[in-house]
Amino acid sequence: MIKIAQILFKNEYVASIFADALRILGVSRVVISRRVVKKYLSPSRKSSIEMLNTIVNNMLLGKIRICREEAYGTPIGFYKNILLLYDVKKHTEAEFRLTDVREECPTEITGEAISLFLSIYPRTPVVLLDATLWDLHHEEERKKAVKQFMILINTLRKRLTELNVILVSPPIELVDLIKKMDSIIEINDGSIYTSVDPSKVVLLDPYAHEELSVQDVLENQYFIIGLLVDDKFPRPYATYMLKLLHGIDCKRRAIKLYKSVIGVPKEINKIIDILLDIRLNGLSLENAIISNMSIDDKIRKVVHDIRKHALEGKIVDEQYVRKLCMVYDVNEVQFEKICKRIKRIRRLSVTAR
Repeated sequence: MIKIAQILFKNEYVASIFADALRILGVSRVVISRRVVKKYLSPSRKSSIEMLNTIVNNMLLGKIRICREEAYGTPIGFYKNILLLYDVKKHTEAEFRLTDVREECPTEITGEAISLFLSIYPRTPVVLLDATLWDLHHEEERKKAVKQFMILINTLRKRLTELNVILVSPPIELVDLIKKMDSIIEINDGSIYTSVDPSKVVLLDPYAHEELSVQDVLENQYFIIGLLVDDKFPRPYATYMLKLLHGIDCKRRAIKLYKSVIGVPKEINKIIDILLDIRLNGLSLENAIISNMSIDDKIRKVVHDIRKHALEGKIVDEQYVRKLCMVYDVNEVQFEKICKRIKRIRRLSVTAR
């Protein structure tokens, strides 16, 4: 049920606000040009929510325009009293049309639509992606960090907008990458820390003593995430250094699953997904983490829990392992892999089925 809810509602936040803005402008039916459908809404058929989310994000990027123009189309989506039409001759009439920036647009109202959307859209939560320690990266880590950053941009465009991230002290290669990706992510030199209320800021640090709570996610506005991949050379206090370097007296929290960071996703886009699943979808911290864990994360977590159980002198049988697998949403194939691993752990006895 968690996964189904996540798929259905991940993009609703932005789509809902955009639909409200369109209705205020008097838009109830809008025809989407064939070029826009082909370029931005294909190849897979998107839901009405996904279409509206994609449209507004590309409007913010200057790629899609909305025009006051008589047009005709066939229905392909409906959400919050906004009827979306595919451009065809003589079907359902509409007074507005969405076009690609290179198509003709006799009477453009894109500026009005964006201004209205931004006046309603709350730019919180804000992720402060801090690249101050970028030069500490090994070359392999640097490549992973760039890859994670690119995935992050796509995650933002699917769930919120790029207005919800501020890139702090980026290296020139990231600045160039932003330009190539047509990104509108704000770049800051670190001065942002002097203008935010530190009581509303959380530094996410896996080595912090205090655990992140649902209350932390709901009540705070800014979340600092260090853009530092430390897969090759662990740097336990690198994230804490950000707090000291910027002199910000904020909360420092670790994302933990049942008192441990083992199995908790490290990827930046997944960390943001966890925050958004809690804040926008109403998931518990545990469910938000589990729904974003990779197969390797889940196996690592289950094996860790089994090892801990065994070290306490307790017997680990198939029933116990299956119970853990159910908690972490592990399938049968993954269960077999876990069984092979735990046979190497001392003091374990897995009962034959």
